[in-house]
Amino acid sequence: MISFFYLFHVVLFLELLYTSYVDFSRRIVSNWWVLIHLFYLALMVILGERDLSWQHFKLPFYFFAVTFVLYFKGWMGAGDVKYTSSFLWLFPVEDQSDFLIILTGTTSIIAASLLLMRYHALLKEAVKSLFYRLIPDLSSMKNHKTPFIPILFLGWFIWLMKKIFLPSLLF
Repeated sequence: MISFFYLFHVVLFLELLYTSYVDFSRRIVSNWWVLIHLFYLALMVILGERDLSWQHFKLPFYFFAVTFVLYFKGWMGAGDVKYTSSFLWLFPVEDQSDFLIILTGTTSIIAASLLLMRYHALLKEAVKSLFYRLIPDLSSMKNHKTPFIPILFLGWFIWLMKKIFLPSLLF
């Protein structure tokens, strides 16, 4: 018989695949996902898979507060903030920090790569502009939002592989 853990993560895989596609193609994440995640959490509590306490919401709330600031700075979309914060509800309390460490590392690597690619393009533009004696247009760096759900998908996948194959790893 298939355990709840594997069945649940197959559902999450399909959800993340769909949400990543929509985030990439339309650059929008529906608010309905917060209610769906709340439904998943209620179902897990009813089935006895989660013990619910205020601790379960503490880290997602802190994460929401930090990412809300990123939203106001124009670095993250509002849907990404809500989706990711509610996605954290789906993890047991003891796994939330592990997942956030992996997600932060994944996000940092991808953000650094994207930033280097953008700076490389701007540097090429600046060199070309200097050649033509023009000032480069740096306004394209402001309010450039990258879809975050695919990054969340990658972080979740890395966390899942760690949970299945390396459960004793300390992070």
